[in-house]
Amino acid sequence: MRGARGLSDFAADSDEFATDPRGDPCGGTIVFVDLIAGIRSFTGRERARERGGRFAVSLIGVHAARPEAKKGSHGDAPEETVMMIFSRSRRAVRLAALMLGAAAPFFPARVLAQGMMSGVDLATPAFTQAELSRGDIERLIAERKPDQRLDLAGKSLNGLDLSKLDLQGADLHGARLNHANLSGADLRGAALDDVWALGADFSGAELSGARLFGAQMLHASFDRANLSGARLAGDFTGARFAGAKLARADGSADMKNQSMGLMRAVMRSADLRGADLARANFSRADLEFARMNDADLSRADFSNADVAGADLRGARLEGANFDGTDVASAHIDAAAAKDFSRAINLDRALKD
Repeated sequence: MRGARGLSDFAADSDEFATDPRGDPCGGTIVFVDLIAGIRSFTGRERARERGGRFAVSLIGVHAARPEAKKGSHGDAPEETVMMIFSRSRRAVRLAALMLGAAAPFFPARVLAQGMMSGVDLATPAFTQAELSRGDIERLIAERKPDQRLDLAGKSLNGLDLSKLDLQGADLHGARLNHANLSGADLRGAALDDVWALGADFSGAELSGARLFGAQMLHASFDRANLSGARLAGDFTGARFAGAKLARADGSADMKNQSMGLMRAVMRSADLRGADLARANFSRADLEFARMNDADLSRADFSNADVAGADLRGARLEGANFDGTDVASAHIDAAAAKDFSRAINLDRALKD
């Protein structure tokens, strides 16, 4: 099967014919991945009907037919498969498009938005190069009006040195910041939704009140950064938060967004040693094998979270909520076992 053709966003009316990238009505099988209802399929020239007017559509592309495919119902050409994503939210469309760009023509009914690495070619220029320089961004900052938000949405800024820049309130939605240096940068209240920042350096950065929803930040560094009150619903696997401030941060699952899969903070094997998570909300978050030694978890909510294999020795636990938390193989202080009385698999925890 050929890879998908280029991504294009467009709006469609509920009574339009579905078309392929050439604009021709499709005579093959059309697979619609509806972010609300799952998969719906139509064949031939059936119309794609939508409940409620116009909607944003992201056309992934036309794929060559499988060898066993029959001839199309409109001529001798083999059947083709078109994959589309329907959503009333363009942000949801972009997020799901990244996941499905190189997928097969059939999908499970639930799309897991945080499984975005599969099918994404991280060697392409969009993920390895920068379309602006630091000087370009400094000029944009200087020219910005007091009431104007810096717009860097969707920009490829990979590998740039953006350290100590004033990016307060900037719109970085969908930007690529892989291996960029943002240490010491001011990102208070910035929009970092759907950002790709693999291996990026945010150490010492100011991110209080920032929004990182759907962000892909595997192995990024947030050592000593301030993420107080930030919204963290993305993949932070292997990231470093040593000494970081995450007081009142929200890494909980977005229970209103189940059609997109369980959006939550994923911090598998993350380094949270000495971090401040006081009153943070990590309900249903994934913290498997995270290192939380000496972290302040007081009054934090870890209900129904997964901390299996994590190391919580020396952590401050006063008033923390571990109701339904999976602590299998987690390292906990023996004297603190009472704090985990409502956790599950407590008998399998390692009490040191």
